[in-house]
Amino acid sequence: MRLSSSLIALVALAGQALALPFNELAERDTGLDVKLIPIGNTRVKAIITNNADHEMSFVKYNTLFDSSPVRKVQISKDGSIIPFSGIHLYYDIDNLPKEAYKTLAPGASAEAEFDIAETSDLSAGGSFKISAEGSIPVIDGQGTKPTSSIRFKANTLTMDIDGEMASKVASAIPELNKRTRVDNQSCTGQYAQLLQGGLRTCVTYAQRAAQAASGGNAQKFQEYFKTTDQQTRQNVARRFQAIAQECSSANQGRTIYFCRDVYGYCKGLSKEINR
Repeated sequence: MRLSSSLIALVALAGQALALPFNELAERDTGLDVKLIPIGNTRVKAIITNNADHEMSFVKYNTLFDSSPVRKVQISKDGSIIPFSGIHLYYDIDNLPKEAYKTLAPGASAEAEFDIAETSDLSAGGSFKISAEGSIPVIDGQGTKPTSSIRFKANTLTMDIDGEMASKVASAIPELNKRTRVDNQSCTGQYAQLLQGGLRTCVTYAQRAAQAASGGNAQKFQEYFKTTDQQTRQNVARRFQAIAQECSSANQGRTIYFCRDVYGYCKGLSKEINR
């Protein structure tokens, strides 16, 4: 896929205020094994296996087994990370539909195939490193809600990719109109009011976060960022300042806001799209 623009589109601004959907779940290192297999120029197969001695259901959203164009792998070339162009789903982990889960009996496996060129520009061709690691929320046994998450780290692939072929793969996220930041067709009336209110709140929170990062409680900064280095604090503060700047205008910047699901991936969830 060849990209011609760099922008971010956010759907459901409230999603920005959500923390990671499973950041309070207890983590463990055993129970699931994930393997990557190259099956084409830019196509990859993922296999997940239940290594536990009991039935387990895992959340598919934002994983290798999500049918939406979420970040499934990390791609690098010559030591540099290739930018991702797709979506990230925000969800209420206590109220997921049945289709959000995949159930595996002990020793059972599930497979999924995807094309990494749908969400990354690989038109340069050559040798790429493909890796995947993270945490997957799970339900052990006959439970109804995830009570823990399992950390995994898949094998790393080295794929020699034909750039011309990769450039012909259709993007998972269609090109967006860059001339406006607000979709005026859907963001009208109450939606427009909520959006403007959300933007103002974003500015306030980001400015306060920037102040706290640069000159706030050092112990609290250490808790979240594992350092009190002044340069790191300034870097974090600058990122929050950039967020405040981005939220300060509905007519300029790199962000386009929609008040409807223009891509059909939400499934009743909030969604963030990275371009």
